[in-house]
Amino acid sequence: MRQGDLEYWNLRWQSALENYTNASEIFQSTNTRDDNVEALLKAALCHVELGDYAKARTVFELGEEEFKAIGCNYLLSLYWYAKGLLESHEGAGSPRALHTALDISSRQGTRETTWQIQRALARHYLGSGNTPEATKQYKGAVGTLKQITETFQDDAMVRSYLNVPIRRRLFEEIHSLKERI
Repeated sequence: MRQGDLEYWNLRWQSALENYTNASEIFQSTNTRDDNVEALLKAALCHVELGDYAKARTVFELGEEEFKAIGCNYLLSLYWYAKGLLESHEGAGSPRALHTALDISSRQGTRETTWQIQRALARHYLGSGNTPEATKQYKGAVGTLKQITETFQDDAMVRSYLNVPIRRRLFEEIHSLKERI
């Protein structure tokens, strides 16, 4: 599954999806249910990024069913993030699930997920024309990344971490927003 994460962070959605799907098949065959939930939720995120919302919904629901059956609370923020991102792309007017994800992620201290949720909220608010709230969420995402990088020992590590495409696109989106307003 780590290979899927590497592909995901590098915005190679199809390759990430293939890795998560393969991981899910292995986890199903070995009855490793919590890892299967994680693989399915991450596969659903890939389908969203690829624009295949119907497939994302199907895969998410498989993960959701398993998630509810075993109650793996350490995946709560990922569960609500996937649910919220999918709903946002399906046209949900309210980003309630994303706000739930943000609250849970903040309480759990899963900062790597937190900034991604904040970015998703920013994009949701931009799409609905609420630029002030989008700006607030983008600032929150940058603040979360700053909290993460404050633990790094040198500037080279910070640059390397922030230069990963999934994080770099956040700054590209912010730059684009600044140019528009």
